[in-house]
This record gives sequence, structure tokens and C-alpha cells, in this order.
Amino acid sequence: MKINEGFSLLKEKFNIAATYMMYGWLITVLFLSTYKFSYQNAPENSDKLVHFIIYFFTSFISYLYFLKYIKNKKLLTIFSVLFAILYGIIMECIQYFLPYRSFSTGDIIANSLGAIIFGILAIPKNKLTINGQKI
Repeated sequence: MKINEGFSLLKEKFNIAATYMMYGWLITVLFLSTYKFSYQNAPENSDKLVHFIIYFFTSFISYLYFLKYIKNKKLLTIFSVLFAILYGIIMECIQYFLPYRSFSTGDIIANSLGAIIFGILAIPKNKLTINGQKI
């Protein structure tokens, strides 16, 4: 087996794994967003941290999934962040129509912050310049 064939096979397996991760994660988030939870004894707004973490990982997993389609890392990062934010908004809109869940702009903000923080961490740092100086 040649090295190029090995890398090609590894890339193909990575793409398959990323696809399963993406769809599995989106279905899991859909389930968590529509399931009826009871929050007895939970501190107020404690769910915001959970929203932040879930949408941080939604951005990360979508980044891995869309890697096979978008080669520009900065564009890939922006697309992944926007995808996660849009998915979070859609989940909140679905909750609006469920009698045991509620629409929350606070949740949308927490979702968006998780996605945006991923984006900040994922943007290739060695390409950022100020006045011609790399930072």
C-alpha cells in the first residue's frame, strides 16, 4: 500500500466518522431540546452553561463535518459558527410550539456565545496581522 493510498483511506474513514458524529449530534440536540425535563432544585439560569457547551460542540462537530466541503479554514470556521447559531435558533423556535418548553432569548444568546467562542479559538492565529505584523 502506498502512502497516498493510506492517507486517502484515512481521510475517507475520517469523513465517514465526521458524518456519523454530525447527524448523531444533531439528533441528540434535537432530542434534548424537545424532551420534557424537570428542573427541581436547579439554580436559576444554570441551563445557560449547558446551552453554551452544547453549541460550542455543535460548532466543533460541524467544523469537522464541513471540512470535506470547505477548504478555506477561516470560511469553514465562520460557516460552522453560523450553522450552530442557526440550529440553536431553530431549536428555540421548535420549543415555542411545545407546551412543556418555552422560547428563550437567553438560551439563544448562550447558544450563540458557545458557537462564537469556538469560532474565536478555531480561527488560524498565524494568519492574523496588524499593520503587516503577524500576531
